[in-house]
Amino acid sequence: PAVVNLAEVRGTGADIFDNARPHKLKIKLCIPETIAPGYYELMFRTPTGLTNPQGFNVVAHPDLAEAEPNDGPEQAQPIEWPSVVQGQIAQPGDIDRYKFTAKAGQEIVFALTDTELNAAMKLSDATGARVAEPLGINAGARRKLNRLGYHAPTDGNYILEISDKDLRAGLGYRLHIGEFPYVTQVWPLGLKAGAPQKIHVTGFNLGAPNGEIEITPPATALHDTTVPLPIAVPEGSPIAIPSLAVTSYDESLEAEPNDAPDQAQRLTFPSTINARIQPAAGTVEDSDLYRFTAAKGQTVLIETMASRLGSPLDSVIDVLDTQGAPLQRGVIRCVAETFVTLSNRDSAGAGIRLDSWRDLVINDYVMVGSEIIQVEDLPGYGDEDVVFKAYPSGQRVGAFATTPEHHSVNAKVFKVEVHPPDAAFAPNGMPLYPLLWSNDDGFFGDGTASGDSFLEFTAPADGDYLVRVRDAMSAGSERHAYRLMLRPAEPDFDVVMSPYRVNISRGSRTPIDVRVRRKDGFNAPVTVSLRDLPAGFTAEPGLVLPDDDTVKLALVAGPEAQSTPMDATFVIAAEATLDEEKVTRETRLGPITVSEVAADLIVQKGESQLAIAPGQSGWISVKLARANGFNSRVPLDVLNLPFGVRVLDTGLSGILVREGEFDRKMEIYAEPWVQPMTRNIYVQARIETVSAAPPKFLSEAIELSIGSAPAKVASNP
Repeated sequence: PAVVNLAEVRGTGADIFDNARPHKLKIKLCIPETIAPGYYELMFRTPTGLTNPQGFNVVAHPDLAEAEPNDGPEQAQPIEWPSVVQGQIAQPGDIDRYKFTAKAGQEIVFALTDTELNAAMKLSDATGARVAEPLGINAGARRKLNRLGYHAPTDGNYILEISDKDLRAGLGYRLHIGEFPYVTQVWPLGLKAGAPQKIHVTGFNLGAPNGEIEITPPATALHDTTVPLPIAVPEGSPIAIPSLAVTSYDESLEAEPNDAPDQAQRLTFPSTINARIQPAAGTVEDSDLYRFTAAKGQTVLIETMASRLGSPLDSVIDVLDTQGAPLQRGVIRCVAETFVTLSNRDSAGAGIRLDSWRDLVINDYVMVGSEIIQVEDLPGYGDEDVVFKAYPSGQRVGAFATTPEHHSVNAKVFKVEVHPPDAAFAPNGMPLYPLLWSNDDGFFGDGTASGDSFLEFTAPADGDYLVRVRDAMSAGSERHAYRLMLRPAEPDFDVVMSPYRVNISRGSRTPIDVRVRRKDGFNAPVTVSLRDLPAGFTAEPGLVLPDDDTVKLALVAGPEAQSTPMDATFVIAAEATLDEEKVTRETRLGPITVSEVAADLIVQKGESQLAIAPGQSGWISVKLARANGFNSRVPLDVLNLPFGVRVLDTGLSGILVREGEFDRKMEIYAEPWVQPMTRNIYVQARIETVSAAPPKFLSEAIELSIGSAPAKVASNP
C-alpha cells in the first residue's frame, strides 16, 4: 500500500495504468500530531482525471467503543469524559446506557452526531430520577434535538440513556461528552444594524456574565443578514454556535396581550418585531396579532425568522381583515378531475403519477389536497409521472404560498383555475374553494425546507390589515421565539455552480452548470461568463432567461491545454441590470484536470442552426466519434432548452444512441406560448457509470431561434 503523510499531501506518486477498468488504491495515512482535528479530503490525479474526493475526520482522541450489553441500569457502561463514544442502536427498542461521574459545578454537555437517530435522551441521577432532557437550539434539524446539557449541583454518579423514538434498528451514532459551549436560548433572535446591543443567552459553558453578550452588528444589513454569537468554540466542538439576524429596519418587542383583533399591536412599515408564541398562564395556545396599513396594490413581504435561527417554532402566518376574519386571496375553480395512482407520494418529489392527464397542458395548475402545483412536463408515454415545477433541490413548489403535502393513492387531483375573490361562475358540478392569504412553510434559496413562513401580500384596498402568527402544531413556550418582518421587496441575485473541479480531455467540451438564485421577485436576464482561463481553454458565455435560473456553459480544452494547479480558481461572473445599474455577482470554478487519455466520445453536431415557430417543431442531429474501445449505449440530453421547448418521443429510457450505433436525430418542439428568442443549445452525451460524476461530452453550440411567425418545418428525416 502507498503511505501518505497528511502534512505533505501533494500527490502519492502512485501510477494507475489501467484506464479502462475500475481500480482500487489502498493507502495508509500517517496523521502527525500537529494536524488540527477536523474534516479532510483526499483526491488523486490519474491519467484519466481527478478522482472523487474521499473524506474522513481527524479526531483529537480515539473514539471509545460501545460495550454491549448496556441495556439495563445495572449494565450501564462506565466511561471517562471528555470523550467520544461510537455506538449503535442494534435492534428495535434497544436502549444504550452509559454511567459517569460529575463534580459539583461542572456543566456537562452531550451531543449526538453522525447519526440518523430520532433520538430520545435521558439523564438520570444515582436514584434513577430524570434530571435533564434535550432542550434548546438546534438550527437546521427541526425534529432531531440530539443535544442535552446539565449543571451538576453536587458530586455524583449519573446515567445517560439513548434510544430511537421511531424504534428503528442498525443506526450508529457518535456520542460527544464534554464541557463545550451549548446555547439553549437567545433573546431576542436578532437586532438592528449599526449600534452595539446586548443579547440575553442561556446555556452551558458560555462564559457570558449575567447571561448577556454585547453584539456590534454591521452598519447596514439586508433582511437576511446573520452574524454569529461571539462565543469562543474550542477545537473539535460538535455543536455550532447559533447566529443572530440583523436588519436595517426599525426593531420593536412584542407587547402582550395581542391575541384579539382589538388588541393587535401596531407595526410600521417596514419594521421587525421580536416576539414569542407563549401561552399565558391558564391557557394552552397562543397566537399573536399585529396591525399594519397598506395602500391598494402595495406589496408587503411578510416573513418570519425562527426555525432558521434555532427556535422550535413552526410558524404559520395569516393575513386577516380588521375583524379577524381570514382575508380571501382568490377563488379556486375546479374544471377537471383525476386521481393519484401507482404509489403514495411524499411532499418533496416533483413527479406524481396520475390516472389521466388528457385535460392537462404545461403550465396548468393542479390542486391535490390543499396544495396547488404547476405542471412542468407531461408524460410522453403511459408509464411516466406528470412532473411539476420544483426548486433546484428537487423540492416541489407550492404555488400561491400553499405547502406541499403527502398524497396517498386515489387522492383526488383537480385541474384548477384561480380567479379573483368576487368571481362568479356557472355550476360545472365541481367544487369551488377559497384561496386565503396564508403560508405555513416557506422554501428559501434552492428549496431547503424551513419551518419559517413567507408571504408576498398585495393589498386589495387602502386600509388596515392584521397579520397573525401561530405555531402549526399549537405548541408554544418561552423558547418559541421569532422575528416577524414586514418589508418591501429587495430584488437581488447570487450565483452558484457545479462541479467545482472539472476533468476534461484535450479536444473535447464539458458542461459547467451555473445557477442564479433569484431573490424577492428579481426576474431579469443574467449573462454568465467564465473569465481568466489559462492558455488552452476557452468557454462560451451563456444567458439565464427570465423565469428560469440555470444555464450550461461549455468549457473547451484545446490541443495545448494543461492541467491547472490544484489550488487554481477561475471567476464565473453573472451580470444583470438591477435598479437600472449593471451589477456583477461572482462564484469560482476550481482546478481543471486534463486527461492524458483521449476522450471516449466526441459529439459532432449535424446542424449549426435550428429555427422553429411556437407550436411547431424541427429536427437536429448528432454523430458520435467513439474511442478507446467504448461501444456502450450513450444517453443524450439537449441542454439550455428554454422552458416550453422540449425533445419529443424520448422513450422510456430517454434519448439513447444504442450499442454499436453512432448517430441520432431528435425532434425539438416549442409550445405555442413560447416567446421569440435566440440562444445556444448543446447536445450532451454521457457515459453510464456508478460514479457520482459521470463523464459528459458536449457538441458545439447550435443556435436555436424561436420566431414569432410560422417557420418552415423540416420533414421527418
